[in-house]
Amino acid sequence: MTAWRCALPRRNHTRRGFTLFEMLLVLMVLVTAASLAAPPLRRVIQEHQLHQSADLLKVRLTAARVHAIESGLTYQFRFEPGGRMYLVIPSEHDPASAQQSTAAGGTAAPSSTGRWKVGGALSTAVHFDAQGGGNGTANEPIHAAWLADLPQADELQGVNWSAPVYFLPDGSSTGAVVKVLDHRNLSVTLTVRSLTAGVSLTPITREGS
Repeated sequence: MTAWRCALPRRNHTRRGFTLFEMLLVLMVLVTAASLAAPPLRRVIQEHQLHQSADLLKVRLTAARVHAIESGLTYQFRFEPGGRMYLVIPSEHDPASAQQSTAAGGTAAPSSTGRWKVGGALSTAVHFDAQGGGNGTANEPIHAAWLADLPQADELQGVNWSAPVYFLPDGSSTGAVVKVLDHRNLSVTLTVRSLTAGVSLTPITREGS
């Protein structure tokens, strides 16, 4: 009896792998899931880029206010209408006289070497409103002396800039409304208050809605 039992073939219940059909089925499920998840994920990434650019801009504007107060100098913020570039640089002249000089076609060039300044660009998917900010659009280049010490001075030199937004040593500003958009026409608006130079952001909105 024992010998007869030992002679019976043993069943192997261990599977050696997946069949080709099973692998194709799993692959189809993964591809379908990825195609369904891709558009919402892309929207989240794009909205994150817009928010990130607006948040960084708020940091730069807030820093301009702080440096103006600490240094006793007037700082100015300019951006590229319809483009991505922006500047925060010191200004050693009175804003009123600067506006008169601009209106007359002049460009002042104070010596600001060694002082805090920053030039940068928004995310590649984000740009400034082509209409400019609350102070209008000057659409003028910056004198080379303004850009001294900036690593990207050559690139910034060829930009047509907006009218300046001034941050004054007393903690106030000339005020402005600056809008940044992405290619889907979603936007975030930054408001610089005149009395306190505080900067606030709106939630993401769709233009024209």
